[in-house]
Amino acid sequence: MKPYFLYILIISILQSGCNNPRHQDESSRETTPGESSFGIELNDGVKWKINDEMKVPIKNMERHLLDYNTADVKDYKVLAEVLQGDIKSLTSSCTMTGKSHDELHKWLLPFMEFVNQLSEAENDMEAAGIVENIEASMNTYNQFFQ
Repeated sequence: MKPYFLYILIISILQSGCNNPRHQDESSRETTPGESSFGIELNDGVKWKINDEMKVPIKNMERHLLDYNTADVKDYKVLAEVLQGDIKSLTSSCTMTGKSHDELHKWLLPFMEFVNQLSEAENDMEAAGIVENIEASMNTYNQFFQ
């Protein structure tokens, strides 16, 4: 129950602290060049700049995923817990505003959902599919943000 509460708390903080309206379901939209399936768009053809203080938790997420993938024994529950800590660090260091902030939210909210799904996975096979989604999401981040 604790991970679910933490997830709800983070979502509440993001929505109230950033005054960012919920985005419509992007899965039914067609994408254009320079746009992701989440509706993330490039900044006139270039990646969005992320504030330096927010890069640290994101780099930690990437490192934790790499560590998980190269580990002899994979514990997806531990990975989910560590990623939730990274998300908490990221959201608490949020100082971004404007369009770059809005575009980052288009990536972050689905990423948070994947991490929540991982924390609730019931077996290694289910977790493996979710980890693939998390990795794809990190690839999307690197495609649209710097």
